[in-house]
Amino acid sequence: MSQKKTASLIDSIQSEVSKEASPFLDFLILNSKKLIAAAVVLAVAAIGYGSWSVYQAEQFGDAREALGMILAQPDSDERFDSLKKFSAAAHAGVKPAALLALAQGAEDRGDYTLAAASWAEVAALTGDPMRATARMAEANAMEKQGKKEEALELLNGLTRDMPQEFTPALQSDISELAEELGKLDVAIAACESMLAAAEPNTDKTYWQQRLTYLRAKQGALNQGDWR
Repeated sequence: MSQKKTASLIDSIQSEVSKEASPFLDFLILNSKKLIAAAVVLAVAAIGYGSWSVYQAEQFGDAREALGMILAQPDSDERFDSLKKFSAAAHAGVKPAALLALAQGAEDRGDYTLAAASWAEVAALTGDPMRATARMAEANAMEKQGKKEEALELLNGLTRDMPQEFTPALQSDISELAEELGKLDVAIAACESMLAAAEPNTDKTYWQQRLTYLRAKQGALNQGDWR
C-alpha cells in the first residue's frame, strides 16, 4: 500500500513538472539516498568545524595568557629560558609575539645567532610593516655575528619590495655597511637611489653630503691618497 502511495506521489509530481525538468526530477529520485547522505556529511562537517573553531579560540586564549605570564616576569635567564621553550611550540596566534620577545632577549644577551633566527621566523610569519622591521633586524643581528657580507646581501634583497616608509632606513643601512666592507660603488648607489626616490619637499641635505663624501673617498682611494 505504501509503495502504491509513493508511486502515486511521484507520478503526481512528474505530471506537474515540464518535460525539460523531468530529467532533473529523475536524477533526484534515483539519487535521493546519496544526496541525503551527502547532506548529512556536510552537516556533520559544519558541526565539526564549529567545534574546532571553538577549540582553537580556547587554545589561543590559553596561549595568550601563558605568554603574558612569562612577559610579566622580571628579565632574567629563567624568563629567557621560558620564552625559548614557549616559542618552540607556541600557538600560531601568539608565536610572532613570542619570537619577537625572544629575539630582543637574545640580542640583550649577545646571542646574535638566536636573535637572527628568531627575527627570520617573525618575518616569515608576519606581513609588513612588521616583516620589514624583522628582516632589517635580522640583517643587523647577522652583522653583529660578523656575517657582514650575508647581511648586506639580505639588505640589498629587501630593496625590491620594501615599503616606502622604510626606504630611508634601509638605504642608510646598506650605504654604511657597504662602505665598511669597502664596496663604495654599492654605498654610492644607495645614496643615489635614496635621492632619486625622495619626495620633492624632503630635506636631502644628509644624503647629498654623504654622497659627496663617498665620491670623494672613492676618488682618493683610486688615486691612493685616502688615509
